[in-house]
Amino acid sequence: MNILILGFVLGFILPFMASRFGKILPASPGAIVVRLCHCPRFPKVHNPTQVSRLRRKWLELCMAGLGWGVGMALSYYAVVFCMPEPVHFFAFLFIWIISISIVIDAKIQLLPDFFTLPLTLFGFLFADQTGAIDMSYSLAGAFFGYLISIVSVIATGGSKKAEFGAGDVKLLIALGTWLGVIGLNYAVLLSFFLFVLLSAIRGNKVGAYGPAVGIGALFAFFAIYTK
Repeated sequence: MNILILGFVLGFILPFMASRFGKILPASPGAIVVRLCHCPRFPKVHNPTQVSRLRRKWLELCMAGLGWGVGMALSYYAVVFCMPEPVHFFAFLFIWIISISIVIDAKIQLLPDFFTLPLTLFGFLFADQTGAIDMSYSLAGAFFGYLISIVSVIATGGSKKAEFGAGDVKLLIALGTWLGVIGLNYAVLLSFFLFVLLSAIRGNKVGAYGPAVGIGALFAFFAIYTK
């Protein structure tokens, strides 16, 4: 029961955090920490139109928070039920960082180093502390994540519209430390199909790639580490 509550709370705050990051980014990790510690000011609004718009925004954030809260709670429960105990803490961490990255990238099309760099470090710690993935596989996965970006540039003839952004490259490197070469392959292949699906839903071929690869990574993570 406690893990369901924890998952729901951590999921519920995701849209609110993404909204906050949308006002902060782009910024260095240090500047982000300082600004996050600063209590935001809520200006007094008297105009009825502005009041209505503000209420609608908070309602949308709350509804999105409920959806993410339920999803996160179920994910955390699945971790406890399906994965070995030494993996639990790192799995909770992986799911939350990937989820907040998905929400932020979908909102402002930016993957902040504030999350992707720690995700890389935690990936190596995951390999070292749990033994769920060999450290050599983790290192190979990180290199493979970087290699994917190079191959994509060559395959597209250097087209800036088709190549990965810097945030996407760092995310792929981070995911490689958790999933290894084979797991990252699964995540990337799945993300291509997801990106096409999301583009069809949006009615636009241009958009953030982070959400697709993040969802693909979550599926790959559960597929690999489920006992």
